[in-house]
Amino acid sequence: VKTLCRGLKYPAGIAQLPDGYLLVVESSSHCIHRISLDGRSTVIAGTQGVSGYIDGTGGQALFSTPTNLCLDREGNAYIVDYGNRAIRKLIFPAKWSVGKREHRHQF
Repeated sequence: VKTLCRGLKYPAGIAQLPDGYLLVVESSSHCIHRISLDGRSTVIAGTQGVSGYIDGTGGQALFSTPTNLCLDREGNAYIVDYGNRAIRKLIFPAKWSVGKREHRHQF
């Protein structure tokens, strides 16, 4: 067993990108990290500790308790944005922009 990255609060989902890096959802901090295999972590979407609902690029995008993710064949990530009751699309790698709502149910 080898630890790749320490210090994340409530990592909730992980997927490997086509370029070998990892995407990790940090649920309680409302952000998405890109982690290299040598352990360097960069927030690529959302702002640590700031909850909200905004589509945008990098730190302009806001999430509310993201809980999981999966990738399509091109490496785009679909993120379960639990607090906003939405599925969000993170576009790989073009500026890491969060696209428009894929679908949002009213409960």
